[in-house]
Order: sequence, then structure tokens, then C-alpha cells
Amino acid sequence: MAKKFIIHLGLHKTATTSLQEFLNDQSARMIQKGVRYIPLQRMRTDVTPLFCTLEKGKRTKLSKFLEEIEHETVLLSDENLIGTPGELTTGGLYPYARNRVELFCETQKNSRITLFLTLREPHFFLTSMYSEYLRHNEFVPFAQYIAGFNVQEFSYRKIFGWLLRLPSNTKVRIIPFENDHGGGVHHIAREIITEACGQDSGIDIAAFPMRRSRSAYSAEELDLAAEIARRSDPKMSQFFLNALDARDRRFGQTKYSPLSPGLAEELKQHYLADLQFFSGLKRH
Repeated sequence: MAKKFIIHLGLHKTATTSLQEFLNDQSARMIQKGVRYIPLQRMRTDVTPLFCTLEKGKRTKLSKFLEEIEHETVLLSDENLIGTPGELTTGGLYPYARNRVELFCETQKNSRITLFLTLREPHFFLTSMYSEYLRHNEFVPFAQYIAGFNVQEFSYRKIFGWLLRLPSNTKVRIIPFENDHGGGVHHIAREIITEACGQDSGIDIAAFPMRRSRSAYSAEELDLAAEIARRSDPKMSQFFLNALDARDRRFGQTKYSPLSPGLAEELKQHYLADLQFFSGLKRH
């Protein structure tokens, strides 16, 4: 039986964790509609490592794992399928995404595939990616984090333009993270659920959690983290930032804005042009 794969690729810092928790909460109802959602913990152990490798044997193992799922529709969600925040430290933003996705589409050429990708305004995206990097690594200043990346030429079109050239068994949905641009997290959830289960899914999208976590640290928090790194060591700054998250004791009222207002506005205009470009992607 030919399967249907619905793959939510991210991006990072676009409410992916909240969405994955929501999908997991709705998994029993989706099963009734013939849709198997793979929880994130299972994704990280049994799917994502195999999706990210180029080794033929491991790719075969992934295909076998997916084939053995008895349901016709399989829903996958993991932003790490296309990369990690750490790749920016070497000058790349999702540099391996194309090879991974194209190889999966080729391997599953007899299946129907729908890819979901959420884009976010570059200034806020880069700031949140930096904060996420600091949660898992020793402290480095923002300028060092992106030293190898040409921020001035940031363009989602350059990074993901290859999505236009995927095989005919694959369709792509690009959704903005921002409500102001016709997107938003509830819209993302609704589109994924509808694609998986149809219009009559019986799943109440209003149940999607409204609580928003602070994806980026405040300027005050990062100033203190930098001081800890200077006086102690960079590893202690990571412990400090993780402790803030773990205890939900975030502080500071100043948004961290590492890019100049002029550059942030310029990147926003590039972003709007990118959204217009991607609006022509195949939907059916």
C-alpha cells in the first residue's frame, strides 16, 4: 500500500515544541482517522538519525521502519530533520537540508509526500536560534556565533529555493510564523491537521496551547551570562541560562536585538519578498 507522509520540518523557534505536544495529545483521535503520529522522543531515536544520514544501510533501515507502520498516513515532526542551530557557527543555515529531503523523496518515490515549513522574520529567527544554541553550548557572543554567516544576504529563497524542484510526488506548504503575514501557530496546526485527517478531523484547533514561552533571552539575561563567562568560564553561563529555563525564573524587560534597526528592517523586506516567491509553490 502506497503511504502518505506528512513531514513538518520546522523551522526551529517557530512553536515546534508546542505543536509537537499538541499533535501528541491528539494522536489517539488521529489514529481513528488512519493517521499515525510519531512522537518526538521516538523521532529522535528511530527516525531523525536515519533521516539525516547518507549511509545506504541506515536509509534502508528507515524505509523498513516506515513500511512496517500499519497506517496509511504517517505524520512526522522534528525541526532537527533539516539541521541544528549549531550549524550557524560554521557559516551555514541548514546546509544539509536539501540532500536529506531530496534523498527521502527519492527513496519514497511511490508515496505521496507533503512537506510543511514555517518561516520566521530573520531578525527574530536569528536571535532565537542564538538563544537556543546557548542552551546547549558554551557561551559565545552573538557576533562570534554568526561570524561565518553573511547576515546581510540572508534569504530563505537561497536556502530553500530547491523546494521548487522536488519530484512530482511531493508538495510543499510554506507558512509564515507571523499572524500579520497570513500565518500564525494556530494556522500552522490547522493546516497540518487538515492535511493529515481531512476537514472533518474532529480535532479542536482552539485546544492548541495559547501560552507562549520566551524563545529568546532578554538583553539583561545575556549581559549577565556574558559576565559569568568572563569571570568564570563559558560552561557556567550555559548552566546559568538552563537554570533560568528550568525554574521558569526569567528576568529582564529589554528585548535582545543584536542587529541594527536598519539591517533588521532590510532583512524584513527580503523576508516579505521571499514569502511572495514561495507563494507560488505547488499545493496540490
